[in-house]
Amino acid sequence: MIKKGKIVLCLILVVMLSLTGCQGNTPNSVTETNDGNGEKELKDTITFAQGADITSLDPQIGKELRACYVSTQIYDTLVKFDDDMQLQPSIAKSWEILSDTQFKFNLRDDVKFHNGDLLTADDVKFSIERTINSSYVANYVDFIESVEKVDDYTVIINTKEPYAATLTTFTTPPTSIVPKKVVEADEKGFALNPVGTGPYKFVEWKQGEYCKLEAFDDYFLGKPETKYVIMKVVPENSQRTILLETGEIDAAYEVLPNDISKIEDNSNLTALKELSFKSIDLELNNESDGPLSNKLVRKAISRAIDKDAIVSAVINNAGQSASTPVAPGLFGYNNKLPTNLYNIEEAKKLLKEAGYENGFDMNLWTDNNQTYLEICQIVQSQLLELGINVNIETIEYGTLLTRVKDGSDPNYDASIKFFNTITGDGGFTLYNNYYTDSVSNTSHYSNAEVDKLLLEGRSTLDENKRIEAYNGVYEILSEDVPTISFYYEEMCVGVSNKVEGFKLNKAGYHKYKDVKIYK
Repeated sequence: MIKKGKIVLCLILVVMLSLTGCQGNTPNSVTETNDGNGEKELKDTITFAQGADITSLDPQIGKELRACYVSTQIYDTLVKFDDDMQLQPSIAKSWEILSDTQFKFNLRDDVKFHNGDLLTADDVKFSIERTINSSYVANYVDFIESVEKVDDYTVIINTKEPYAATLTTFTTPPTSIVPKKVVEADEKGFALNPVGTGPYKFVEWKQGEYCKLEAFDDYFLGKPETKYVIMKVVPENSQRTILLETGEIDAAYEVLPNDISKIEDNSNLTALKELSFKSIDLELNNESDGPLSNKLVRKAISRAIDKDAIVSAVINNAGQSASTPVAPGLFGYNNKLPTNLYNIEEAKKLLKEAGYENGFDMNLWTDNNQTYLEICQIVQSQLLELGINVNIETIEYGTLLTRVKDGSDPNYDASIKFFNTITGDGGFTLYNNYYTDSVSNTSHYSNAEVDKLLLEGRSTLDENKRIEAYNGVYEILSEDVPTISFYYEEMCVGVSNKVEGFKLNKAGYHKYKDVKIYK
């Protein structure tokens, strides 16, 4: 399937190393068994609840995790990860590495869009170019130089330079393939009534409440097991657990650590857990007109925050303190970096050196996620020891994303953010969070040397050189402190035991094609 050669071996090794995740003793899938009372009756609908609504069902816009919970049921990508996060064919039945900057994808000829049209190379070329030109997700594919159509079922993607995470990038939701004809006819209408090639087709989205999908019987990988999938928006974490307990939903996402025991103690439910590639971070506005633009102030804040206390009090140790947004199991993770730098006396000295001995006022923005609110409250309490008065402001999720992107907002000092590394490569994480022109750089950090090292790290296939570059980035970040990573999150989904075949996905995009639900 893949042309042999030295570069292929390098790329495969990078992928294998970058996708070696953390394995625990807790289950990461659930299988229902017959209780011996006769054949069970299937239900036609499975319902899951998540903490916030979809931002957009257009994959080249809605990159947020909660949008992708739904959109990955609707769309497919060129390649995909299997349950062990290993690359597998999808829309592309095979691929060939022609050179270190040229990748050939051979497409299936039996892939249908939900409107009945066959997918061709024109749709693939259009979709990837649309991703390149999207102000929302261009950072995922900014290594691409061009996309060539060879024939109706063959495309060649040329990269600007060697990039180790090229293939894994084409598993990500922003590179989903959309129908050229439909999008060009009515782009705004497409976002509200999406058409993909995935196992489920769009039925209805009532914003703020639910989104309903229906099985696509002509799906090229086989008809889904369950006819309907419904996503419900349930912002309050504990309410999702209650709905799971009462049977009103079949799966609860983003289960609170304090609720895990309730699920584990319930014989009708299962708690699926695994350390994810997701970090929870404090974004500090490096372009602020106030104290946050001073790196000594940011460094003082990092010494005043006790991450271990946050992990214990807020998530009941369902995760681990973090050093950077690069989580364990990702290529480039450095296990020698300290995770908790708490030292209140050092923090006071740094703040005095910065000229803010008596403290100052600052704003901390978050959405209405209960866990994030609790983190904010602890940060507020801890920074008060430095005389820093933290004003917590809760902002609707979509609005928050827009406001933090605007570094010129005079009220933006800091925000709570998570980053989920869907490519399995820590270089992707670092580039997106810290490269000056990255659209995901919501700390608005800019450092010419960091930019240089990030480009070096992503443009070489030599693993040792990549690690050397990223360690150089870590060294600079430790002094500049543009962000503070609190912890790596343990993914937990509560599932009814009436559900069969549900499996956790390390990137967080749990699929429903092979999931059954019994009465």
